[in-house]
Amino acid sequence: MTSWYTEQIRKRQRYGEGPEVLQALKEGLAVCAADLETLQEGGEEAAEIGARYAALAQELEGL
Repeated sequence: MTSWYTEQIRKRQRYGEGPEVLQALKEGLAVCAADLETLQEGGEEAAEIGARYAALAQELEGL
């Protein structure tokens, strides 16, 4: 997901996307980074994070 967010930010910057959209993407990227850190620590939240990203991946596939 981090690569998807990074790609979207770069693409939308090139095409002059509005600051609201770019900010939302940057916030999403920050959430991904925090989730990766939590997963690396092996916390109990791993299953919840996995489920959340599985749902997001399905949503993105539908776009």
